Amino acid sequence: MTAEPDRMTLPPGARLIFVEALDSLPLADPTEAARFLKVRRHTLACYRNLGSGPPYYKFGRWIRYAWVDLLQWAGLDSADGAWPQLDLPEAAPPGAVFLADTPTAARFLTVTSFCLANYRSEGGGPRFCRFGRRIHYPVDELLGWARRQRSCQELPRELIPEVQPVETA
Repeated sequence: MTAEPDRMTLPPGARLIFVEALDSLPLADPTEAARFLKVRRHTLACYRNLGSGPPYYKFGRWIRYAWVDLLQWAGLDSADGAWPQLDLPEAAPPGAVFLADTPTAARFLTVTSFCLANYRSEGGGPRFCRFGRRIHYPVDELLGWARRQRSCQELPRELIPEVQPVETA
């Protein structure tokens, strides 16, 4: 049996609230981001390789862009990379822990359940709680882990040369 270093222990006396549905984080895949920025998807990949372009999140092999980061990078909004507030029950008791099952957590992070299973088997990813054979993720842990996956570039956009399409004859 493999060790589960990212398995977490809930505090004693914590109120557990199981969340059945969560809206996914406002993240765009590279195709949507390229369409929004009016560049090719390959151009975004080149920006990532050069260490420039909009900040992105890497969940395993999945690349995601936050809409607020895309707006800021395109110069349409001056907002920082703030995440939206989650619509969790307001009447939750103090010290409540909101738990999401694996499919709900995967939809929340815009990845697949297999991605989360791979992270668990490799000893990475967001921390989780095991109840018998069922695995649940604390929602605040999912959000914190997603924030830690953010990759910011060092070069400002003004220093990046404009990428011109190559015409073939």
